[in-house]
Amino acid sequence: MSDKLKKDTGADGVLNDARQMVSQLQEQAKNGQIDGAMLDQLQSMLDVTVDTAADAQAEGKAALDGMSKTDDPAASEPEETSEPTSTEPTTDETTEVAEPSTEEESTAIPTEEESTMDPTEKVEQPLSSKPPRVNLLFDKVDDLRSKIPAFVKAMTTGNLKAAQQVANHENSTFDTLFNMSQRALLDEGGWTLDNLEKLSGLAQFSGGASLAKSITASTVPGIYLIKLAKLMLPLYAGLVNRIPAGGPEGMSSNKATWKAQLGYGTLNFADFFRNAEAAIGTEPPSSFLTYEAAFNDVAVTDSVTMKAIAAGRGYSDPMQISVIKSMSALLSAQEKIILGSNSGSIAAPGTVTVTAGSVGTLSASGSYYVRVTALTYEGWLAGTTGSTAAVGESLPTSSAQVLTTSATGSILVTWAAVTGAVAYNIYLSVSGSTAVSAVYNKTVTINKTTVTAVSTSTNTAPASATTANSYGIEGLISWCLLTDVYGNTSPSKVTPTDNAGAGLTAGNGGITQFDTLLAKQWTDWKIAPSLMVMSPGMNATLVGKLQSLGSGTFYRVDVSNERNKVQGGMMVTGYVNKFAPFADGTPRMIDIIPHPDMPDGTILFLCETIPYPMGNESRGFVRDVLLPYTYFPLPSQVAGVGKIQYNYSITTSEVLECFNPSPQSAIVGIDKDL
Repeated sequence: MSDKLKKDTGADGVLNDARQMVSQLQEQAKNGQIDGAMLDQLQSMLDVTVDTAADAQAEGKAALDGMSKTDDPAASEPEETSEPTSTEPTTDETTEVAEPSTEEESTAIPTEEESTMDPTEKVEQPLSSKPPRVNLLFDKVDDLRSKIPAFVKAMTTGNLKAAQQVANHENSTFDTLFNMSQRALLDEGGWTLDNLEKLSGLAQFSGGASLAKSITASTVPGIYLIKLAKLMLPLYAGLVNRIPAGGPEGMSSNKATWKAQLGYGTLNFADFFRNAEAAIGTEPPSSFLTYEAAFNDVAVTDSVTMKAIAAGRGYSDPMQISVIKSMSALLSAQEKIILGSNSGSIAAPGTVTVTAGSVGTLSASGSYYVRVTALTYEGWLAGTTGSTAAVGESLPTSSAQVLTTSATGSILVTWAAVTGAVAYNIYLSVSGSTAVSAVYNKTVTINKTTVTAVSTSTNTAPASATTANSYGIEGLISWCLLTDVYGNTSPSKVTPTDNAGAGLTAGNGGITQFDTLLAKQWTDWKIAPSLMVMSPGMNATLVGKLQSLGSGTFYRVDVSNERNKVQGGMMVTGYVNKFAPFADGTPRMIDIIPHPDMPDGTILFLCETIPYPMGNESRGFVRDVLLPYTYFPLPSQVAGVGKIQYNYSITTSEVLECFNPSPQSAIVGIDKDL
């Protein structure tokens, strides 16, 4: 409540305060904060029962005291209040009032003054002096519960638009339905504190058959976390949800094996031009690469403490809260792994070129060394800044010594993009020192920067490379940027475009850099990408670039019947591939995902389908899942009674397989601010 009610012992004061409360609640109801139907019922109660009850009680006291009613204007028609009146309110037909079911319930409760009187002199008050018992209906809650099945079906099938329709396109309703649906699925699967003993039994298996038996046993809840994960996927993991998943077939190993197609390989189509009569002709090669990769484990460990159990009783189930939190964290981590995990190493930067500038705070008489290291996606995500704790960072490459030219000097640094890198660390030596003593200065996502000041950091560049990860898999960034993956070299790889720190260029009805790459994919591999992945900031830049193309209209106005409402702003959700209009008979539109986990400076161009009918696989990428989302109680929980907390883990194990690696490509080194 925004304003506190003032206490008043008088009946009129109480009534006024109550009406003031109704007025305030009605204002809140306009904003959708409370149930408006309940307010109407409360208003009806105040108008009908409180007013009537106050008048009736005043009349009863007047009769007991022997007071004359002739002076009371309200007593001119005493029969209206002396006889029992109907308990049904007349001002609100929707309010349901319960009739008294027993004689005891229909007896008026004595007032404080009546309790001191002789029972023989007691005057029974009329029924109207008792406020009726109102049956409040929470229609909104019941309505939301009725929508849960349709909402779950839409979300678990990845149909976010259908789920928004179920929620009437209201953000607050959508969030409420999402939270209610999560708990409904956990209730359905028995994921509650009351079933901890049964859940612990899942750890008692010694092999696959035992696990299957425990899952299907009537005394053990089924593993419903897969359905819970599907409910969350459209929100937490756009790429994981978009890439199809499958299980390993016909294998007995902790490694995945698959064959990638190479189109027509080394076939020379010019050979078809001079076939002699009855000649055997040209034999197309059977081109493919065989890949092998270990499954990557993603796991999150959590616990439910006894204190949380005690605090949550009667409000919400701590087990469900813990599982939802853990599953959310796992899906977020899995999304980042699919996007940017790497297994192999990347190289250090090549030649680092430095040029003296005149805008900065470097000393005019100082001489400086610049060192540059390359970062994998893991290194960028970890915020690696050199020293011994660095992960995902290459060895440094040093520049030649440079002398600043003015009292407000700076250094422009450039280098060629490193294949597989998404960011770089810049290290600068203090004036007159050696390159080895250079300390961390900044991290950039393009292969160009200007150093304007000496940093106060003490971190120095790493003495050894940490870019390789024996536990990792190659994610989408690796498949787009690298030519060599898992020991295989992709022939005629569409080389990523190095934009060298420049901005995107608008022209010829599109973005010049986009069109150049799309033309290369079409002419070399007869393929059109179906998805572009970029950072949100890069998407905002793309909007401005496309708007600058000319006077053409790049937007539409939707007119609705809702008045006094104006919505503004634009976003780019797709890009027309003008080089592949006949891929499916219509101009090819490429979906764009402004991914929250994607670094600035890099845009991925993913081919999610394969146009070659030579193999059994038509999908560009597949998530090969060895172990689905699974709950696993840890030994401390299985040990039994006496534990102050219940420990468990949620895990999954999979590999990202690419069945057509050569056309996958990217543009790197894009300055989104230019």
